[in-house]
Amino acid sequence: GVSLGACSDDDNDDDGGGSTAATDYVGLVSSTDGQTGPLDITFASAVSAPPILQEPGAGPARSSGAPVNATGTVALGGNAPVAITGTLDGGALNMTGTGWTLAGTLSNGKLTGTFTAPGPANGTLVAAGSTAGTPAIALCGSYAGQDFTTNPPEDDFGTFSLVIAGTSVLGTVVSDGGSVLSFTGTATASTVTITATQGSLTLTASGEYDEFGIGGSYAIKYTSTTVNAGSFSGGTCESPT
Repeated sequence: GVSLGACSDDDNDDDGGGSTAATDYVGLVSSTDGQTGPLDITFASAVSAPPILQEPGAGPARSSGAPVNATGTVALGGNAPVAITGTLDGGALNMTGTGWTLAGTLSNGKLTGTFTAPGPANGTLVAAGSTAGTPAIALCGSYAGQDFTTNPPEDDFGTFSLVIAGTSVLGTVVSDGGSVLSFTGTATASTVTITATQGSLTLTASGEYDEFGIGGSYAIKYTSTTVNAGSFSGGTCESPT
């Protein structure tokens, strides 16, 4: 059958959202077994993108090239937050703490990467710079739909998690079969729009959100034929305090 996890965004477009430097990054982790949880990182100085190589005679060899210390917390599946520490060096983030290892890449205020955790568990991470003027919102939830490639249609389930910062959306979907899709999209003050393609498959999703929750609908088309469709809903990615 066809599920959300069977479709991936091949274009890796930067869908806007600005690159204002921030010290605080808000995000989430999503494991291959469908668990999600909050990720919060604070950098010792404001960052938004990897250091940029300078032309000879145009200044330092690298702009803001010194490693930046990072501290934060991460949690998965409703467990208590774990303290993590590490550095951002040339756009590459590496952090560890109590059995956790996180590795990611920072570009234009967006952080994407992978993690391993006790359990064992592994999966993806996303985060975005959060400022007073453009606070980042992390939301998690589930989707339910039907796969029309079977007769009769079969139920299709999974989880999703995303971060909204300004006009930028990034996140992950995990199907009930364990397939993982990382996606990007665009946002207004109250709506999100996501499109991802792979070959002849196109996923589109849209919905409304606020700081407390999100809901909407999605469809997957093979050329012009809808092969999977349903709805999604969720709330904040909370963990015990």
